[in-house]
Amino acid sequence: MIVSPSLETLDYLEVDSIVISTTTDLSPIRGLMSLIDWRMCGGVATLVKNGLMTGCVDESVLLSTQGRLRANRIFFFGWGDDKIVQQSMHSRMHWMISCLHKAKAESYAMMVPDNCPAAYKAATSILKKVGSGAYLFENISVKERIE
Repeated sequence: MIVSPSLETLDYLEVDSIVISTTTDLSPIRGLMSLIDWRMCGGVATLVKNGLMTGCVDESVLLSTQGRLRANRIFFFGWGDDKIVQQSMHSRMHWMISCLHKAKAESYAMMVPDNCPAAYKAATSILKKVGSGAYLFENISVKERIE
């Protein structure tokens, strides 16, 4: 199911995990990450500023929401440089889904990099197969390029 990336969605969406795919172009924080950062009182920006989250390939960061969001935890998965996102998209998607299964995520809402229409399309297809409990945050700029 496609959901809107908004503060209202973050406040009311009933999932145990939020999943954010990041690239190395993290600064300034924008889009859904900025909304999450707002709810997390600057916690995401602090991770980026201190170099604890870089968006590099195979990076994974797990952050507890400490009750500030309805979801209990946020997964950040690094996809690497913007220029190679398209090339590694399928392996990145499978890696993320595998990590979520290992972490016993029962329900989640996922955001893929906003510069990758193919990843958005693939995520839509994969999450339809996963079924209930899997959501994809709508990316309006990518959606317009697909349609």
